[in-house]
Amino acid sequence: MKTICIPSRIASVILTAAWCATAPHQAWAQPLAQVTVNFDSLVATAPNWEVNGALLDNYLAGFGITLTQVTAGTHLAAVNAELGLYGGRAAVASSLPNLFTQEGVNAAVSFTLNFSQPLTQFGFTRVELLAGQSGITHPAWSAHALDANGNELGSVSEALISSGANVPAKTFTLNGPGIAAVRFDSNGYDFAAFSAVLLDDLVLTEPLCPPGPAGPPGPQGPPGAIGSTGPAGAQGPPGPQGLTGATGPQGPQGLQGPIGPIGPPGPPAPIGVFPVRTVTGDVTLTVNDTIILADTTVGRLTITLPDAKTNPGRYYVIKQQMGRHQIQIQPVAGEKIDGDANVTLSGAGKLLSLVSDGANWAVIGNTKYSADSGRDGEGK
Repeated sequence: MKTICIPSRIASVILTAAWCATAPHQAWAQPLAQVTVNFDSLVATAPNWEVNGALLDNYLAGFGITLTQVTAGTHLAAVNAELGLYGGRAAVASSLPNLFTQEGVNAAVSFTLNFSQPLTQFGFTRVELLAGQSGITHPAWSAHALDANGNELGSVSEALISSGANVPAKTFTLNGPGIAAVRFDSNGYDFAAFSAVLLDDLVLTEPLCPPGPAGPPGPQGPPGAIGSTGPAGAQGPPGPQGLTGATGPQGPQGLQGPIGPIGPPGPPAPIGVFPVRTVTGDVTLTVNDTIILADTTVGRLTITLPDAKTNPGRYYVIKQQMGRHQIQIQPVAGEKIDGDANVTLSGAGKLLSLVSDGANWAVIGNTKYSADSGRDGEGK
């Protein structure tokens, strides 16, 4: 008679060998069971569309998995990739809808999966990454299979990803036997779109039946001849980790943000008190000006008005205080002064008063000036 031993914690298995032998001394191939942990029975809810904490711990415990050595300030979460992670526009879970990741810090982070029964093999999928208009980035990461004493049995990894196109999903496998834990290390270097590697479909491969008890020792044979010298022993464990390398180059500058809103207008000036400014050369008026006294003794000068659209109600009085050279008064490009491109004062004592109507400049008082149409401005 032959029987199959299936651990009670395994919900669904794929048999890779058929039987365990129950008859004494009968030869048998050890059967294996595969369990896929896909997180899809967990229901993620708004606002973050994720499941974490005790609910996630209980789910993993159903597969004989516990979490340890989680970097401070971070947490593990099953995230709905169709609704979370940038509104479902950043990644595609290998089995919809949920994926598994670490969140909280965009720097060096780590966590360890511990298995209640050692595995012969551990597999997983780094999910598909979706590139938007600005591309897609993903942290550098590595996974390390450890035995019960913490010795490394194998590792797999990927460098930091920065791509302008979608990045296909990729499956990785760590081989035992005797995998008691797997540690995941990630680093987004404060640049990647996610804190840690995005995972799905953890595949646990373990024996269905433990080996039977050892038989009694046989009688000792006669001593054999001395053999030749054996090969060199296995390489020793790796040395301590080297020093951290230099910081990488700074990433590209982000897009310029929009111009902020115009601030509120300042308090009105006291009635009857106006700032007076004397100019002897070309000048562009500001919100701090009101009365301009121009001296053209040295030569002709140009006075440029500010933008009428951003200065509604702004009032200026410009007088040719002395000198015989002309003063040209002009608005910014695209604006007019009473329909003219510019006006000119010529001769000491000439005066012009203007106000912004929110689109152009209107003359509200003058002595004599001339427009670029050639008119003399005695009253306009």
